[in-house]
Amino acid sequence: YNDNIGEITKKVIFHSHLIESENQDILITASGFQFLLMDISSQIWYFLRKYLELAESFGLNTIECLSFVFELNFLTLGKVCNHI
Repeated sequence: YNDNIGEITKKVIFHSHLIESENQDILITASGFQFLLMDISSQIWYFLRKYLELAESFGLNTIECLSFVFELNFLTLGKVCNHI
């Protein structure tokens, strides 16, 4: 947990109770350990769900965010896409 992580990502991680702050220390929670034990695709979907829960508080439109996620689903890895 350092300055290389974006502010929105930090907010999602705290909101998800994956980590907590105690006396200036950052501690991983039981939920955080469970998250780390998930397979990568489950981690991605978990994080996306938590991100979408907070999307409006970031000034984003939830429907537009979902639309983007669905559009990503139809792209091919390594292939250039100019319409996004």
